[in-house]
Amino acid sequence: MSLTRKMLNNYPGIDRWEQTDDIFQNSMIRLHRSLIHVRIESTRHFFNLAALQIRRELVNVARKYFGP
Repeated sequence: MSLTRKMLNNYPGIDRWEQTDDIFQNSMIRLHRSLIHVRIESTRHFFNLAALQIRRELVNVARKYFGP
């Protein structure tokens, strides 16, 4: 959750409409779906995959509110 909060600070304006918990939950759903297709090799690999899914969710939300 703290990683989500840190990454949310890099996207100003999103916190006006979305809370950290919402971004975190949607990112974890994305992570769960990606774990079906990816084999985790290490702890670092897992956290990199989680950060990627958080970033993708933030970009998706930014596009939703600010356009492409």
